[in-house]
Amino acid sequence: MYLKYFIFLLSLLSVSTVVAQGLGNAPYTRLGVGDYKLHQGSIRNIGMGGAGIAARSAHYINWINPASLSNFKGLREDSLLKIDVGFAAQYKWLNDGQNTNTDFGLNIQHILIQFPLAKRMNGTLGLMPLTSVENNYQTNVPVQNDPNGASVNYNYLGSGGIYHLNFGFGYGVTKHVALGLGSSVLFGSIKQESTSQVVIDPSNPTSQKKVGFYDQASYSGFLFRPSILVRKAIGEYVYSKRAIDTMNVSEEDKQYYRTLKVPQAPIFSFGASVDLYTPTKTKQEVHYVERDLLDKYIIDSVIGTRTGTTYLPLGFRLGAGYEKAGKWALFADYTFTQWSTYQNSEIKSDILNNSFLFQTGGEWVKINENKPARSITYRAGFYMGQSYYTLLSENVTDRGITLGASIPVGSTAGNRYVQPVLTKLNTGIMLGQLHVVNQDLIRESYIRLFVSMNIYSGWYGKRRIQ
Repeated sequence: MYLKYFIFLLSLLSVSTVVAQGLGNAPYTRLGVGDYKLHQGSIRNIGMGGAGIAARSAHYINWINPASLSNFKGLREDSLLKIDVGFAAQYKWLNDGQNTNTDFGLNIQHILIQFPLAKRMNGTLGLMPLTSVENNYQTNVPVQNDPNGASVNYNYLGSGGIYHLNFGFGYGVTKHVALGLGSSVLFGSIKQESTSQVVIDPSNPTSQKKVGFYDQASYSGFLFRPSILVRKAIGEYVYSKRAIDTMNVSEEDKQYYRTLKVPQAPIFSFGASVDLYTPTKTKQEVHYVERDLLDKYIIDSVIGTRTGTTYLPLGFRLGAGYEKAGKWALFADYTFTQWSTYQNSEIKSDILNNSFLFQTGGEWVKINENKPARSITYRAGFYMGQSYYTLLSENVTDRGITLGASIPVGSTAGNRYVQPVLTKLNTGIMLGQLHVVNQDLIRESYIRLFVSMNIYSGWYGKRRIQ
């Protein structure tokens, strides 16, 4: 029954690096290792402003906190197989105070699978971007005291990113405490090119070829994320009739399904994690390049190669939640990343600073009393923080609002031997802005759209002898 889902997942893993593209021109990704995406989470998290390190659900994969994958002792809340594949699209406006440009991009957001490992332990496997780089812009500088009005175009072009192949697991230590550990293999490459072009005749600015250099760096390393999740309900856990109704099975077969124990009072939750990177091996090649009038390479030669170590930053994330199971939930997260310690090949950057991000949001379930499996979940949230980019001694800020929803798009009724397969379409929209508050620099305004398909089902169904 599940072979087709594994084949589908493996096919996505094999083509993801082929079809993946960037989300459009992002000039600030020229700095550091690009747009850092580790804090985003799933599309469920994104719909709530990116918050949710203290969240867990039997219907979604919360990979930002591996401890959330667990089953708490004695509750057996989650033993489902889940597959979640997400995509992102972005429309962006770039404004430098004089000119406005627009851009569009599309990329794979994540590929995730969750599976049971033991009675109180589940695991997850996924592929996601850690950072992304895509910049393409130019500046024109007049040649001082030149009687002919010559100038120089400086062109900057960057692409690539670092990905992480993630494996994580969570274990329910007690009825209220779970521990988790995520581990990731880091890989990828980033290319940054800078060329110059002398413009002698302003009426024919492309009459001269471009010359310059580009640096291509390949990265390989590991990331470890230990985490904890604490959940406490105010009241007793009871067997929920609604839980069995949402399985969408016939009255005859309901007796063969284990109902879920859920609290009838609100739950307080707390989550925390630490991001620990091993020294990341880095191989860099420096190329001399010349481009012709059609912007094609006519010379591309390696003039230097070096190997070194990149030290990615230590990160901390804390979060809390307050929810009524199956009805509504509120979450808030705070993330701090120590970018001031970042070094690339033993060279410490002086334009990177410590970053922080505050994310908060919630969700509300509009319950379909007649068909609980068709209930729709709505989400909203906002985020604000300081990016690790620093320009002209000012920090680049990032802020925005989010909306989202999860819509059941189909279910296959099971029977006493086969668990049903349920599917949700998860959507999210993010409206935000990246800019330096006190400087007249490039302002990035963006709309990001997220879509994922979430398939979940029982790992197996036991035959019962009457």
